[in-house]
Amino acid sequence: KVLNLARGYSNGAASTQASKQVTGLSTNVLKDSGAAVGPGAAKQADYKNPEYFCYHKLSYYEAEIELQRYRLPQPSSRT
Repeated sequence: KVLNLARGYSNGAASTQASKQVTGLSTNVLKDSGAAVGPGAAKQADYKNPEYFCYHKLSYYEAEIELQRYRLPQPSSRT
């Protein structure tokens, strides 16, 4: 007997566009043109991360700046 623990994808989350909003990130990080993005990129297609095509070459650095306020300060070795 084989136990199948894989969970299928929800049909309710299927969309041909990138998500409207990624929690915590502004439009400086994720450019949403509102149109279909990338070849074969959709929640119900083979490539299930269409948001990937909305990032640009400075997205990583913009995200670091925006999320910096949520980071814990590094502990000091001087006590």
